[in-house]
Amino acid sequence: MKPMWNQLARACVAIVLAVGGADHASAQGRPDTAPGATFIAQFPEGDVLKVQLVGDAFAEGLTNAVADVLQSEARFQVNRKHRQIGGLVRPEWEDDIKVEEASRETASIVILMTGLYDKQTIRLPNGSRSLPIGSDDWKEEYGRRFERLLKAVKKRGTAVYVIGQPILRSTTQNTHAELLTDLMRQRAQANGAKFIDIYETFQDEGSGYSQFGPDFTGNRVKLRESDGTLFTTLGNRKLALVLERELKRDLAQAASDRAIPLAGDEIEQKRISPARAAPDAAAGRVAGPGGRGVQSAVPLAPQGDATGDQKADNGRVTLRLVNTGGREEAVTIDIVRPAIPAAVIALLTRRESAGERSQQPGEGVVEDVGSGLTVVNSVSTLGEVSGQAGAKRVTPATQTAFYQVLIKGERMQPKPGRADDFTWPRVDVFVAPAVPSQPTVTRPQPAASRSTPAPGQSQKAPQRSN
Repeated sequence: MKPMWNQLARACVAIVLAVGGADHASAQGRPDTAPGATFIAQFPEGDVLKVQLVGDAFAEGLTNAVADVLQSEARFQVNRKHRQIGGLVRPEWEDDIKVEEASRETASIVILMTGLYDKQTIRLPNGSRSLPIGSDDWKEEYGRRFERLLKAVKKRGTAVYVIGQPILRSTTQNTHAELLTDLMRQRAQANGAKFIDIYETFQDEGSGYSQFGPDFTGNRVKLRESDGTLFTTLGNRKLALVLERELKRDLAQAASDRAIPLAGDEIEQKRISPARAAPDAAAGRVAGPGGRGVQSAVPLAPQGDATGDQKADNGRVTLRLVNTGGREEAVTIDIVRPAIPAAVIALLTRRESAGERSQQPGEGVVEDVGSGLTVVNSVSTLGEVSGQAGAKRVTPATQTAFYQVLIKGERMQPKPGRADDFTWPRVDVFVAPAVPSQPTVTRPQPAASRSTPAPGQSQKAPQRSN
């Protein structure tokens, strides 16, 4: 019996370890792009997001377009010189990645776009073997190289955006581009990078390749070069606008997570507003009454504070009143208007959605319909119980006894003789029990007594006939 329990215990432990290992592996490979999660760093160095483009000729043409599109955003700083990655199927591919791994240049955002020259056979070192494109060995080798490139550019706190392959004019090259897009998507999601698919963005109305297409203003312009692969200046700008939409969406989420209303320890508050980290150091101080103690003369929110807080605004009002002796005297009243944080102002002035608005409370109506069934309904305090004529109006909730006593705290008028009647001298109210009345019995009367004379007439005795 004991060996069987030992085997069962080992099996349970193995299952727990297997499930835990799977969860840990999936957690490591899961990109941090879930709804509500911050992809861009909340607190970058110098409060500026440095953008760096890495890749081949695709990235080179996209660099200036991204810099022009993001120049209106003060928080973005785009490096107009991209870092060259010639390709991952060349014999020198590892040298380029080693340069990236040894580089000490840090960036908050890295935009990676490569694969222009990777649609060909991979030749392993020393010419030992060649891997034809599309084979399982080719996919495994290219995926390994691309994953190493991702780890080289993804430094601590760096958000990596991987741009897939566009549609190409050549049918064969386009098939290989779709293969690269699938491999890049899988590796990007497994290594915490965000993948941006642009294949359908540059298709025509028939889902095919076209050298011309609409820009973001709707005008039909030339988007692709004559080689059927690279982008024109307007094409790169359209691609940059697609990328800008993703960046601003993540930037808005980072700004939302950065705002910590009414919360956060001292370290977090210093990161949010360094100017308010030590107000006592920059604030002037004056001596307290009698020279004892020190009181700060600066309000909670100083003048010129750009955090959105409402500054303290204390004042005094002097009133002139006539006292009981007939003399006029001045009374000074201090009006205190304390500082209000911006988070409180935003909370009180925010617009409630339709689901958050509180509904007008109604009066509960309960009715037993028999067979153990009860009907419960809520009737508005301004309406009727039903729409039928002669229906009884519901008492408003503010006039009910429980609302007046438990909500408003009012005292109800006691009834005489009740336990809460404290009038003095006490009057005992005694109600005698009702005595049932005796039934009245009517007896029959003789015929002579039934005739009653009219008023003013005397009753005559009956005459006897002879």
